[in-house]
Amino acid sequence: MKIEVTQEHIDNAHPNYCECPIALAIKEILSDSDVKVMSDGFVSITTDNESFDITMCPEEAREFITQYDVWATQISNNQSPDVCPEPISFELEI
Repeated sequence: MKIEVTQEHIDNAHPNYCECPIALAIKEILSDSDVKVMSDGFVSITTDNESFDITMCPEEAREFITQYDVWATQISNNQSPDVCPEPISFELEI
């Protein structure tokens, strides 16, 4: 599945596993699913019919997660943030 993380996802995200930019991008595709993206890159998806999938994000997505977490933490701590992570796209195997 092709995941497109846009600037809008980044702007509307919150630094938690259900509302991070990657989770928002996946929820856009799988709108009836509960999506959690962990800081280590694991993704869990629970659908209406109770199926449960766990997969690992590719390396470029894990790097994005690390960048986003650092950036969001700096902002929440009222520190001068590093550069905001850029939008990315990647394939996620489900």
